[in-house]
Amino acid sequence: MNWSGALNVAIGLTLVYLAFSVAASRINEFVASQLQWRADGLERALYTMLGGPEASPSTSVAVALDGEPVVPAAPPQQQGLARLSAQAVKNYPAIAAMESVVGKNRRISYLPSRAFSAAVLDILVPPAVVVLDSIADQVPPQAEHAFAELRSHPDTAHFDQFTHDLPADNEIDKKTLRQIEVAIKGDPVEQLQAAIKALPATNPARRTLLRMATDAGESRDAFRAKLEHWYDDEMSRITGWYKRYVQRWIIAFGVALTILFNVDTLSITDALWRSPVEQAAVAQAATTATGKTLDQVDTSVAAINSLALPVGWAPPHEGNDISNDPRRVPLGMGPWLLKLLGWLITAAALTFGAPFWFDVLGKLARVRNTGGVASTTEDGKRT
Repeated sequence: MNWSGALNVAIGLTLVYLAFSVAASRINEFVASQLQWRADGLERALYTMLGGPEASPSTSVAVALDGEPVVPAAPPQQQGLARLSAQAVKNYPAIAAMESVVGKNRRISYLPSRAFSAAVLDILVPPAVVVLDSIADQVPPQAEHAFAELRSHPDTAHFDQFTHDLPADNEIDKKTLRQIEVAIKGDPVEQLQAAIKALPATNPARRTLLRMATDAGESRDAFRAKLEHWYDDEMSRITGWYKRYVQRWIIAFGVALTILFNVDTLSITDALWRSPVEQAAVAQAATTATGKTLDQVDTSVAAINSLALPVGWAPPHEGNDISNDPRRVPLGMGPWLLKLLGWLITAAALTFGAPFWFDVLGKLARVRNTGGVASTTEDGKRT
């Protein structure tokens, strides 16, 4: 065995690790999608930041789709009632619309920071139009025209006309009218600060938002930027949690694939070491993979089987017919210990992930192609 053969053995092992790393990653992506792990992570972040029920909702707030997406209406939020919470953000119309698009019983797994800040600001200090929409069914007939004009042009003149046209016995609460007046005539920054101070002391966002409002001063844009930065920081933390959580599952899937397909590193190494033909096959496969992306490389189990590597299981031994085929179930304690060691090495290698092994494969292929290493043929001669 020479340098060329040793390099080919390394390439063969790398191809096997790459194929089964890709398989473990794809299984993980499927499971994560079905169980909505990313959506759970997003909700975990929102509940950590804004509080809410002890457990995040397990069902989507989106309306079932039947043709065009339906945008669920969020319950009206009134200034001073301090209803800011994770669920209030999830129920915000624009965000609820995102969930209605992803489908029934599905939850969004990504929320832009701009959408988050818009939701929080509108919940704390709802625009006049939002408050007007919440009382649309309470407007008496004689004030409907003035109400429509006020909704189209929410300014002081149209508000005064609307209140003038309202009868004395109308159903609209005076606090709501005052809220509309403040939304139209008041200072948005002062309204925001008052809404934050009205949050209950138990709300985890209250202290943070008060600090942001103090630092932002009279600039609403500065407050919004700080709000988005806070959200991005929390998303970064949750992303780290998600990667650690997913890594444990990838390891579990890697172990399962290793045993299911009998991916024994020791047996594969031995087979490649002894067979120049298989060395040449894996070298050619590595050359073919060079220059392609990870998605373009054939990493299927069928492709691995085509290299004649000892992967998978063979029928058990029959009677006195004892075979040296490493794919058979081992007989005796010693062979089993070697098999377990080979599995352990494979499982440990798969934890590095498909991108790592794809990068290693490219480097090994370049060394082989540019380093003057000749391939081997069936009779072991160099070409």
